[in-house]
Amino acid sequence: MSWFSKTAAIPEPAPPPIDREAQALNRVREIKAALNALDAEMQRFRSQHSIRADRFGRLLQIICPLTARAAIETEWRELLKRRDRLMADWPAALSELNEIRRTEK
Repeated sequence: MSWFSKTAAIPEPAPPPIDREAQALNRVREIKAALNALDAEMQRFRSQHSIRADRFGRLLQIICPLTARAAIETEWRELLKRRDRLMADWPAALSELNEIRRTEK
């Protein structure tokens, strides 16, 4: 057997380490940015349609033509659903980041 027929075992490179804390922090930042954007959108919508709502988001007053009220209420409910989804993700992302930071110490 000659030297060129022997194959040397080439070790495979190790996968790069995953920075779980950076990923969790990016997720928190993404959710916070989405919440801030949604809040600005809701404020603009409220001022555009002269909406008054209670702290739970229930509509108290809308100054608009009677025929436009249903469309405005529907759009307001959609904004509230988006807010509720993001608010449900927010504490989960924060607790995940906190858990990662605690285990890495």
